[in-house]
Amino acid sequence: MSEDIDIGAISEVLNEKVDRDWNNLILPNDMGPKLNTNGVRTITESYVSGTEWYRLWSDGWIEQGGSCASGGSKTVTFLKPFSNTNYTALATSIGTNGEIYAQCIKKTSASQITIYNSGGSSSLSKSWYACGY
Repeated sequence: MSEDIDIGAISEVLNEKVDRDWNNLILPNDMGPKLNTNGVRTITESYVSGTEWYRLWSDGWIEQGGSCASGGSKTVTFLKPFSNTNYTALATSIGTNGEIYAQCIKKTSASQITIYNSGGSSSLSKSWYACGY
C-alpha cells in the first residue's frame, strides 16, 4: 500500500509544537523558564576559586564543578546546594597513567556527594561536575 504524505499538514502540526528556544512552552506559572527580554536564559551569578566554580542561571539551574585530592573516597560540599537530590553528578580520575579508573558517586544530600574509586589506585585526584535545580 502506498499513501501520499501531506508535507504541508505535517509542517503545520510541527509549527504548533515547542520551538527550539522553548519560547512557546506552556508550564504552570511557578515552573516557567525565567528568560531575559530576548527570550534567552542568562547567567545571573558565577564564581571561581582555585579549581572550584559554579554558574547560576536565570531559571534556577545550577552548574558547578571542581577537583579534590587523591584518596580512596572524598566528600565534596557544593558551593551552591541544590534544592533536592534530583541533580546529576559526574566524576573522573585526573591523570595520564594507565591506572585511571571510573569513580562512583553517592549523593549524600542536596549539598554533598562522596566520590569513591571503583578499583585500582587511589593515588589520582578526582575531577567532578554537578548540575540541577
